[in-house]
Amino acid sequence: MYIDTHTHIYLKDFDEDRKGIISECINSGVKKLFLPNIDKNSIADVIKTCELYKDICYPMVGLHPCYIKDSYEQDLDYLKSIIKSINPIAIGEIGIDLYWDKSNLEIQREAFITQINWAKEFKLPIVIHARDSYNEIFEILDRLNEAT
Repeated sequence: MYIDTHTHIYLKDFDEDRKGIISECINSGVKKLFLPNIDKNSIADVIKTCELYKDICYPMVGLHPCYIKDSYEQDLDYLKSIIKSINPIAIGEIGIDLYWDKSNLEIQREAFITQINWAKEFKLPIVIHARDSYNEIFEILDRLNEAT
């Protein structure tokens, strides 16, 4: 069985050919498509796509590190509030991205830790986004795993 563990097929870029792409996946033996959320605004499209294609599409809930801004705490509150209602397959896409912007590293760390704790609370795996940040990510993972 093939599983696409990371597709953003819910984005507007795929509105014209989403149905065809999903048909191609099915015809090629892909049985599951995991949809990582990126921000507060995209979660509705993740949910809608998963409802339309419920036999193949599975949602993830998370705040992508490139979308972490000063208002990230409100975004996280909103995303956490919907976890139970949509029953995601994982918490993701979460992590740290230092490629574009290093100035918000501290709030990326805080958001990453918060979302890892959600995964522990809801007993879900995490899907990590890492770009130019392996040391920072592993430091956090090691520290949080020592605490358990």
